[in-house]
Amino acid sequence: MANTLALKVNRPYKTTVDGNEVTKNRWVQIGIQTPNKKVGFTQHFDVLPLVVNGQVEKVMAFPIERKEDSNEAI
Repeated sequence: MANTLALKVNRPYKTTVDGNEVTKNRWVQIGIQTPNKKVGFTQHFDVLPLVVNGQVEKVMAFPIERKEDSNEAI
């Protein structure tokens, strides 16, 4: 998966911390972006970005991080 990028959106959510309601953000992956054989990229969406107040969410592309294998005994 060379040059494959994760497509993510930053979505706020509400939670309670010490009895107070606070708003936090989370990066949600909604698809991937792959290079074309010619020029440019193709975006493969698992779900579409939301439309909030008539505007589409900003989609950002991030490198996909490889997971490290753990050799620890449990």
